[in-house]
Amino acid sequence: MALHSAKYLFSILQHQLISVTSSWFHINNLTRQALQEWVRLIQTLRDNPVPISTLVPHAPHYWAATDASLHGMGGFWLPAMTAPDTQP
Repeated sequence: MALHSAKYLFSILQHQLISVTSSWFHINNLTRQALQEWVRLIQTLRDNPVPISTLVPHAPHYWAATDASLHGMGGFWLPAMTAPDTQP
């Protein structure tokens, strides 16, 4: 959402990477164009700021933390004080 012009650029690169059967891959014209578009987006990112309200439209209803130590997955939810919702 932060990069409004990046729509479909991830999927083009993802498709290219998952279709590779060896450590080498051929960059076709579509992939080259997607990479060039990423370079253009990076170069113009500071000129097109995105308001934080478009990314996070309201305060979170819950705070969460997780443990990703590879010995299992644990976590917890805490309700935010600003939200009346009681279900995560």
